[in-house]
Amino acid sequence: MPRIGNFARISSGMKDDVYLTRAELMALLKIKPSTVQRLMKSRAFPFFKINRRVLFKRTDVDKWLMKRRVK
Repeated sequence: MPRIGNFARISSGMKDDVYLTRAELMALLKIKPSTVQRLMKSRAFPFFKINRRVLFKRTDVDKWLMKRRVK
């Protein structure tokens, strides 16, 4: 899988999607592993499970963050 910086990039037709691992999500949001587990358990945003690997679509994470933005 090609990598751009620390992010995995998967080609899907016309555009490329960026997927984050748990470690990349923790680094991006500056959160602990237990927080990632809690977010996954509560289905805060969608994720993909491929065998033991969990991936989060970057656009889904960005949308989730924007919903929590305080104006």
